[in-house]
Amino acid sequence: MGKQVKVNRFTFTHPSTVSNRRFDIWLYKLKGKQKKAPKVERLNLEEILSSACRRKIIKYLAENGSVNIMRLIVGVNGKYPQVNAELQILQKEGIISDQHIGRTRLIGLVKENSGTILILQALKILTDRKRG
Repeated sequence: MGKQVKVNRFTFTHPSTVSNRRFDIWLYKLKGKQKKAPKVERLNLEEILSSACRRKIIKYLAENGSVNIMRLIVGVNGKYPQVNAELQILQKEGIISDQHIGRTRLIGLVKENSGTILILQALKILTDRKRG
């Protein structure tokens, strides 16, 4: 029989119809896919609120609900690349949702997320302090 290789809990046997080099390349790719997922660093509340653009995005979405991406950009008075980069960060944190309906991209807050609730409370406190 052919060469046997164990990857995780599975044992693979080298098929006789495949060359050794081809099998080794396939096995290398298989082992590479078995690597652990990279650790995703979670931002804390202070880091999320440190960007003025992110604060504007969250405030705008809290006041207006789900909006089209272009309306959001105009509403926060930003540029597309900057707003898009901040949206990606907020989406990784689970604070916003990005939904595509046809060619329209709708952005909205995920109000069930505990982090979103904390951020909205913190923004409310900060705006009350500025007014008072």
